[in-house]
Amino acid sequence: MNCIKIAVFAVLISTSAFAKWSPWLPSVEMQNSPTQSGRWLRSLIHMHSVFSHDACDGKPQTTNEDGTIQINQKCLDQFKAALCGHHIDVIFLTEHRTHMAHTDFNNVLRHYQLDSYLIDGPQMIGGEISCPDFHQVKLFPGAENALMPLGLKTHPKLLPGLNMESTYGNLSPAASQNFKDAGALVGIPHLENERYSIERILKIDPDYLEIYNIHANIEQIYIKFNPIKIGAFLARLTGFLLNPLVKTDLAYLSFLKETKASMRKWAQLVAHKRFPGIMGSDIHRNVLKLRMKDGDRFDSHRRMIRWFSNYIYVTGEVTRESIMKSISEGRNMGVFEIFGSPNGFEFKATKPNGEVIEMGAETNFVKGTVLTVRLPDNRPKYAVPYIKKATSRGWVKVAKGKRKKDILTYVVKEPGVFKVDIRLRPLHMTRYMITKIGHLLRRYPWIYSNPIYLR
Repeated sequence: MNCIKIAVFAVLISTSAFAKWSPWLPSVEMQNSPTQSGRWLRSLIHMHSVFSHDACDGKPQTTNEDGTIQINQKCLDQFKAALCGHHIDVIFLTEHRTHMAHTDFNNVLRHYQLDSYLIDGPQMIGGEISCPDFHQVKLFPGAENALMPLGLKTHPKLLPGLNMESTYGNLSPAASQNFKDAGALVGIPHLENERYSIERILKIDPDYLEIYNIHANIEQIYIKFNPIKIGAFLARLTGFLLNPLVKTDLAYLSFLKETKASMRKWAQLVAHKRFPGIMGSDIHRNVLKLRMKDGDRFDSHRRMIRWFSNYIYVTGEVTRESIMKSISEGRNMGVFEIFGSPNGFEFKATKPNGEVIEMGAETNFVKGTVLTVRLPDNRPKYAVPYIKKATSRGWVKVAKGKRKKDILTYVVKEPGVFKVDIRLRPLHMTRYMITKIGHLLRRYPWIYSNPIYLR
């Protein structure tokens, strides 16, 4: 059976153009800076598959007459092939409640057809996908409804007066603690959503925040049904549909934007406590069946997975526990990899006594502390780093680097919470466009670090 699976993966990978073009090589592990000794893991957080009712064009699974589940095998195979083709190291699935709440927890994991399983007592709590080239993808289960628990070890206990489906969908401090008791890190998905006020989030006390979600970009076009925006978006897509000289995967540039509401809330929240940020893929494969000129559908797993990911920094052995710990402590960054690899990036603080404070850490402020940003190796020419400080208005620039400088430093003048943004204009990608398409050459975010907290 495993031989058949590997053969299917090999065919899918060989026919789906995983590396026919790109300014970055997804199969290459990220390289550390000279002072880093751990390992960066390319990770996807907030992903949907065959246990989300709206995944796979709304047909993730069916129930047979005998009550057994028949999953959408083609959709699952494409999903796993994309993970292997892009050498994803870790994926946190976050299924909706409709199917997941009514299925035994172990059976949920069995239906992902993993090659090995991580066992904790009677429970399956994760597993691995073995790729044709011997790469291993670690997979951990979770859910996304009103809250987003990552790395669940079991279904949560029923909340008083609620069934399992309603328990999964509850938005309350009790629900948050319930998920934590089930072994998960609890997050706020879609931070930009108005339902998540600062006061509500502080009461829920999540472990992390979703500071970017691709649906926020898509929803501004479709959900509000603005005919002008829809028309403009379709016009921008025309080149990717018809022009043989423009690479189809660059279609992402036609709608990629920073989610300002999320960034503003994040800045306001970190004034109260540490809140690590992550970027949510939220891939369902249900947006647009339209086949692009490369033969792949617009929203294929292969296409969307390559656009961006989270890089998680782990020291010591790579385990479920070490990965979860790194996320909870903010030792991760979001990278829009469509623009390039973050090889060699580092963000740290150094106190006058020589003590080094890593990204994500919290410490007391000491006058003379220096923030240091090491820019990625072989970075695009027009990449510029910014050090920003959290304020009640959002993240405010306190230092700006220069394109030709490898290092940006900033002497901190007062206590605060600081993060790094690297932004760029993708002029290094015009060779994949043949012609310089003006609306694609605006300034984009490339890397979002997590903050360093100097209280």
